[in-house]
Amino acid sequence: METRSKKTAFLVGFIERMNLKDIYFEIHTDISIISFNFRHKDLQIISDKQTQLLLKTTINILKKINQETILYRTLDVLGQYLYHPSITLKESIVDITNQANVVVYDIKDEREKLFARMLLAGVSERLVISTISANHLTGSAIRKKLINVLKPIQKALNVLTTT
Repeated sequence: METRSKKTAFLVGFIERMNLKDIYFEIHTDISIISFNFRHKDLQIISDKQTQLLLKTTINILKKINQETILYRTLDVLGQYLYHPSITLKESIVDITNQANVVVYDIKDEREKLFARMLLAGVSERLVISTISANHLTGSAIRKKLINVLKPIQKALNVLTTT
């Protein structure tokens, strides 16, 4: 296994073990972590430094994805961590986007961030497993073939980690 794959696997292991009830993880990182002060109650989950660390780590993992199991684990962690009762897991990013749009339909303040949170609450390995299996994807072909799925997820992660 190459060094890059090992590092990505370690990062996935790190985010898998994060728990909202745990104390903050103190790690040496070059990632700038800030906490936010959101008004909407459904955004409180992403306002602390621990969740921001998880989101930013996930951004880094997705940039380097080259193994299907790493992608499956990452998407599962993300969806589980940001779970919301109004969002169900789907096999299509379009279906998840539609769900998120329904949830934020009447929202005025913090709408973009709430939409991003809801979109991420619906992600899981179900989004990518059939495409990866049907096309026997490996390495960088995973990122290329799944660009239409990964791009909205990456955009949502960026929305939730910037002011």
